[in-house]
Amino acid sequence: NFEHSVMSNSPKCLLKCKINQVTMSEVLIDTGSSVSLMSISSLQDIYPHATLEPACIAVKSVTKSLLEIVGQVTMTVEIDGEIISQLFLVARDINPRVILGTDYLSQTGASLTFENSTCVLRQNVSKPSLVAPARVCVTEKVELPAHHACMVQVTCTTEL
Repeated sequence: NFEHSVMSNSPKCLLKCKINQVTMSEVLIDTGSSVSLMSISSLQDIYPHATLEPACIAVKSVTKSLLEIVGQVTMTVEIDGEIISQLFLVARDINPRVILGTDYLSQTGASLTFENSTCVLRQNVSKPSLVAPARVCVTEKVELPAHHACMVQVTCTTEL
């Protein structure tokens, strides 16, 4: 288990990591992206002679426009000494130039929390499992506007 503080006071969850042993200073952790993406210019900076595999997938940006996906490549991602192999779709023009999506978060068992105006990435988080039917109760009342989400503290009991 490790914890990595992402750039504080940032409106985005940006972190510094190594991709194929090359330090990247602004990699976005994007919980709204189901895939990890890399710009063609980043790929050329990291691995100029990379061979792209075909990628038969359509990807829409946050603005709903189609991204031009030119292929896919697998690279190593290192954060605080933890190294994994990650598939990246390679796009013609994206900003930020490298995005780690929920595929990365799922693969590493990572979670994000927001503490003290800082985005914190925790990897290999142990997840409690419920083996019997359970009652989940929110510990404090939370009001959310429509189309918003947040994390809330809950208690779980097996008494129904």
